[in-house]
Formats: sequence, structure tokens, C-alpha cells
Amino acid sequence: MERTLFARDAVEHRIVTSMQVSIVIPCYNNQYQLFDTVSRVVSARATVEPEIEVLLIDDNSRDETWSIIQQLASQFSAVSGFKLKENVGAYNAILTGFNQAKGANILVMAADGDDPPEIIPILLNEMKEEVDAVLANREQSEKDVLTRISGSIFRITLKLAGAKNLTPGGSDFMLLRKNLVNECHREGWKSGNTLIQIIQHASSIRTIPYTKGRSRPSTWTFSKKLRLFVQTLNQFVRIPTIDFKAKEGDIIASC
Repeated sequence: MERTLFARDAVEHRIVTSMQVSIVIPCYNNQYQLFDTVSRVVSARATVEPEIEVLLIDDNSRDETWSIIQQLASQFSAVSGFKLKENVGAYNAILTGFNQAKGANILVMAADGDDPPEIIPILLNEMKEEVDAVLANREQSEKDVLTRISGSIFRITLKLAGAKNLTPGGSDFMLLRKNLVNECHREGWKSGNTLIQIIQHASSIRTIPYTKGRSRPSTWTFSKKLRLFVQTLNQFVRIPTIDFKAKEGDIIASC
């Protein structure tokens, strides 16, 4: 078995084959965070047995993000990069990662490092045989009060509309069985928060608490948040004037 960056060294010729994990990281204007984030993912491998691949999806960034991704892919054999033709938004950009993922399990996290890679081993340890998804629940956040309040209103409204498996603090940092992704692919990806669409198919989930950082000011304006909210609500309460299908990106370069 070829040794990869993220595989623990075999002990007494024991080959580690427990499960493969694909880490999907959507990137947009993250030239200053990517090296640190990927380096921390690499460091987290010390207590991880599965083979891990890292898929960096450049959502048509305006800065040097793609150049950084190319450097990381050249430096680390487990890292691959894909550049999209146009900006489609993080929740759509991850669909490209899903299509490219080889792992039986998929971990989604942010490129800015605010989702701490140090808890990746904990997420993997919680993925027991009977579990479909492990969600990192934001129990503490460095985000402002208004953002936290609007997030709570968003989740309460979705629950009233019939959504399930939503964590109290919200979660975009999660480990998923790939079969959940495959089910969504068969039914058709819907606009809005595609991660919420995925966890609707989970029969058994586990949650772990974590503190989400704030490496830089948020680019999520109120209008963007409102649009995402309406699109995601449309997954449960059909709104005729809202586009129902997610917009998947076209790959124009890879490394």
C-alpha cells in the first residue's frame, strides 16, 4: 500500500485500512488562511488511522487562492485542487468536492481555519458503525450577537417547517457517510444550505461541542443571509418564485 501524507506509519507491518475520509474544503478569497488551515489538518493526522484526502474547491476566487492551492497540491500528495468557472457559493461549491471524493466518509469544513482541524480525530472517533453523521455543534462562537440571534431564528423557523437534525448552535463542520450524499444526488440537489438537505437523510447522528473562531470579518451581508434562508426554507415549504435546484459549478482547472 502506498504511503500517503495522512496515513499513520504501519506498526510491525500492520497496514491501516479502517476507512477512507475525504475532506472537502470550499475556498473563496482565502489566500491568507489556506496554508495555516491545511498545515493544521496535516498535524491532526497524528492520531488518525484512516487514509485521508483533502479536496480544495476554489469558488472562482478574486485573489491568489488558486495559486496557493496549486502550491499545496504540489507539496502534499494527499491534496487536490479544483477551480470553478464562476462563483456559485460555498454550499454549491462543495458539490464539486462530493463528486470528486473517493472516501466512504466525507468531512466538510471551512477554509479559514475557524472550524478547528484539531477536532478532526474526535469527529472520526464518534463515527461508529450505526452513525450516519457527526456534527460539530457551535456551543461558543466569536461571532457578534446579531449574527447568533439571526442564526437561532433561522434554525427555529426551519424546524417549524419540518427540518430535523439541526444542532442548537448550528453546524457547517460535519462528518458524513457518503451514502447520504448519494441519496441527495439521486433526488436532486436543492438550492440553499445543501448540508441541511443532506442531514435530513440521516437516521442517527452524534454531536460534539466546539468553539468556532473568527479569523477575519464576515463577508456574509444581511441580504446574503436572507437569500440563503429563503432558499433553504424552500427545501421544506415550496416557494414558487424561488429557484429550487442548486447551481453546481463547472471545473475549469485541477491540480
